Amino acid sequence: MSFDPNQLIQILPLLMTVVFGLFLPLLAAFVPAEKKNAIMGWTSLAAIGATAGVATAQLMGNPSSESIFSGLFAMDSYALFFTLLFLACGAITTLVAIYYLPREQMAHEEFYALMFFAISGMIVLAGGTNLISLFLGVEIMSMAVYALAGFRRWSLRSNEAVLKYFFLGAFSSGILLYGIALIYGATGTTSLAGIAEWLGQSGNPMRPLFLIGMGLSLIGMGFKVAAAPFHSWTPDVYEGAPAPVTGFMSTAVKAASFAFFLRVLQVGFMPAKMEWVHVIAGLAVLTMFTGNILAFVQTNIKRMLAYSSIAHTGYLLMGLAALSSNPENNAGTAVLYYLVAYSLTNLGLFACIAFLSKQGEKLTNIEDYAGVARKYPVLALAIMVCMFSLIGLPPTAGFFGKYYLFTAVIQQGFAWLAIIGIINSILSVYYYLRVVVVMYMKEPQNDWTGVSGLKLTWAASTLCVVAILWAGIGSFNLLAVFPGAEPLLSAARNSVGVLF
Repeated sequence: MSFDPNQLIQILPLLMTVVFGLFLPLLAAFVPAEKKNAIMGWTSLAAIGATAGVATAQLMGNPSSESIFSGLFAMDSYALFFTLLFLACGAITTLVAIYYLPREQMAHEEFYALMFFAISGMIVLAGGTNLISLFLGVEIMSMAVYALAGFRRWSLRSNEAVLKYFFLGAFSSGILLYGIALIYGATGTTSLAGIAEWLGQSGNPMRPLFLIGMGLSLIGMGFKVAAAPFHSWTPDVYEGAPAPVTGFMSTAVKAASFAFFLRVLQVGFMPAKMEWVHVIAGLAVLTMFTGNILAFVQTNIKRMLAYSSIAHTGYLLMGLAALSSNPENNAGTAVLYYLVAYSLTNLGLFACIAFLSKQGEKLTNIEDYAGVARKYPVLALAIMVCMFSLIGLPPTAGFFGKYYLFTAVIQQGFAWLAIIGIINSILSVYYYLRVVVVMYMKEPQNDWTGVSGLKLTWAASTLCVVAILWAGIGSFNLLAVFPGAEPLLSAARNSVGVLF
């Protein structure tokens, strides 16, 4: 097959992230040491902005949904939607890292390069149309995130976390790859469209082998999205990783993993839905209860948000269980909207956590937040809005995300699953509001004198809070002054539409 140069233009956002990842370490060799982190950080923000501009132009230009590179990849509107989400997560993470890395004596230029490489792997995950290319995306993303999670090299807690993450991640990748091998042995193809076509044939004697491979693949994907009972790595890694990295992992990495999961189920495995739908629904129930119940007893805010992340994985799995071959089904749209709402919320939270934890992240217990509302009222307000969004209170994006998700689940005949989701949302009120009560109702116990980066924290948290309220209030056009949020839902709907 002859090479088409137009294919390089189609994957320009992906190429840009790779080029910037290679360029930044070279740039570091030519800038003064005392200004290196700031220059690298602001250059990274400019690079993210340029890449986002290209991706936006392609998304608005009616991108092709055809697979390229011999059917391995598609830079369609689905991939571009997630590309913009990954870049937004990278931008907020970079904004926080500019002050955080020097404070923690971690101002190494490879941080920003690793982030770009992680984003490049995420884009491959979002656009992969073949199990092989999807697996490559998983590994590219994972290798970079392993290094980021262990960026505090002298910390035993961080080293322990990254070792658990690496070994369990490698184990899950092996299970996923073995599942892919069995699927190929049964179907003779690794193309998602080819697998769906094979499944459409009746009376195939190799179907039991395929089902074993699909089961192993679902287990591997369950590890990546931190679904119970494959979640054991999450609390330790979230606690041990630097706060900006934890925010990046809980948003961009989760979004990329669900982009992979959703495309595989919708495009490749949909003809076998009767074999996997109840497995996904059962995982959703187990994951929601595991995350919410274990979050009750956490005293460390990062561990609490880790279990919260597991619970939200359960909500998203509900949406995957509600997928169908009907283009009118809104489950995929709800999953994409929910991922955006959740990402904005967690990014804002971890921006505030990175600032308030002080050097060495000494102040990460929930009780350490006593009196924050008196010392930093703007940050306390930002944390409160983010907690309300995680609970699902109006008018935040989290409320509408759950509304769309639960509605789609009920429409597909899973009312019992939606009821369980609502019960778990009620359970989560306790541990989210506990943080708000401590901030506003208790006397200050800590002195934050000398903490740097307040303006950048304000900028990052304000961006997230405004976006949360913009996406929430504008979803139903409740206020005429917020007419721009409706395109977010439309973009999610159009992006999922290319999978049918």
